[in-house]
Amino acid sequence: MTTLIRMKKIGIDICDFHTHLLPRADHGSSSVETSICQLNLAEDCGVSRIVATPHFYPHREKLSSFLAKRKKSYTSLLPHIPSAIDVRLGAEVLFCGNIENIPEVEQLCISGSSTMLIELPFAEFDTNELSSLGALYDRGINIVIAHAERYSADIIDECLDYGASLQINASSISHGLSGDKRIIEWLDRGVVSALGTDIHGRDKSAYKNFRKAIKKIDRYIEGIKERSDIMWQSFLPYAAEIV
Repeated sequence: MTTLIRMKKIGIDICDFHTHLLPRADHGSSSVETSICQLNLAEDCGVSRIVATPHFYPHREKLSSFLAKRKKSYTSLLPHIPSAIDVRLGAEVLFCGNIENIPEVEQLCISGSSTMLIELPFAEFDTNELSSLGALYDRGINIVIAHAERYSADIIDECLDYGASLQINASSISHGLSGDKRIIEWLDRGVVSALGTDIHGRDKSAYKNFRKAIKKIDRYIEGIKERSDIMWQSFLPYAAEIV
């Protein structure tokens, strides 16, 4: 029995929480045609919920211009989204100190929810600034750290202390699970709330890895789904509207 058939049979609807799906919104998709290819790959895999998370760099772009660009991109893709797939708008937000002070920062949450996907800097930074995660959490925003496996365990522990949860890239599970004991530890602790393909371009392996990852961590999937569903449905009074 293939993973795809098994997923459909037991009714597990795992959301792809991290994608670069929107055409020309960042370097993830250069055209509507590429985005359609990504959607077809997702549909073939049985994925019916996707969060589009183009990069937002606070030091490079104003929030208003990012939101306008994202909306324009989504509008161009909307006629081509299969009826079987629910695409919500989000962002992969590069963390910076005092991020909570960006005016209307809540607009970077996934549409209709209080969940924000945050990418940590890969360059050295002052970890004292991570207290800004706590400030966002205190305002009712669910913080999810994108591809948490890319960072040191110490930094991730600090993020968890501030109320964050983790998103893991499926490729890290499908290819390297046995070599990364941290992922198993995080799964055991129940702090992994989302899986993502982090798909760029027409990467046919992205959803193959997604299927493999689900198979590899089968006993954790129901818990991840429950936590993803809570975030998907965690409405805020000021949450961004679904376009």
